[in-house]
Amino acid sequence: MKRIYKIGIAVFLPLLLLVICFSFTQKKAYTYEQLYSMPPRQLYDLFIDNGLVVNERLKQHFSDDEIADLLKLEFDKLSQGTIARNDIMYFDFADEVHRVFEQLTNQTN
Repeated sequence: MKRIYKIGIAVFLPLLLLVICFSFTQKKAYTYEQLYSMPPRQLYDLFIDNGLVVNERLKQHFSDDEIADLLKLEFDKLSQGTIARNDIMYFDFADEVHRVFEQLTNQTN
């Protein structure tokens, strides 16, 4: 009888540890609506925490709060990888936002 308990524990414990590790490594998936409803700074910080790279030229022209406001204001277009502004720094920003948006919404391949 003790042998059955030992075998059960030997099988169950590694499976339990595997499930726990998997649940910690899995990132939360957001919907467009959840992201869109966030305040500008919270949205910006979430994108930064998930790998958004803001190009140096944009950083030279705008503060972090202004970039957060830009992200919120243009979120509809930026999440699709486009922007209505005509400068390479904005195009780079749109590409980066789109990349992170796909990651946050689990749309990456």
